[in-house]
Amino acid sequence: MKYVWVDNKLRPWPLVAAARRERARSSLPAPMIISDHLDGVKNPVDGKTYDSKSAYYQAVKAAGCEIVGNEAHKLMGPSRARSNAGREEVREALHKVKQGYKPAPLEQATEAELEVSGIDHG
Repeated sequence: MKYVWVDNKLRPWPLVAAARRERARSSLPAPMIISDHLDGVKNPVDGKTYDSKSAYYQAVKAAGCEIVGNEAHKLMGPSRARSNAGREEVREALHKVKQGYKPAPLEQATEAELEVSGIDHG
């Protein structure tokens, strides 16, 4: 009789094999099958459309590229420092407008106002 080491104990192989069969992943009587089929994936390297994973992977490898990961990437939002950078300026500008301040039209703006606004006045 064969024995295997499981959970820090020496156990007879037929019992271990039976326990593993009982822990099936699903009620289906067959193993999981991974298909080689693709639904017309276009390869950005050569511009061709592929219906086979293996052919697609071969084309990517032949082009000197590699496929890296399949995880979903989170979109990077603005950093905290950037998003808070202009808050004080906006708060001050809003306060000025509420006090009745109206900026001069661009044609009448002073050199200092143009410099502060960052407008190139030629």
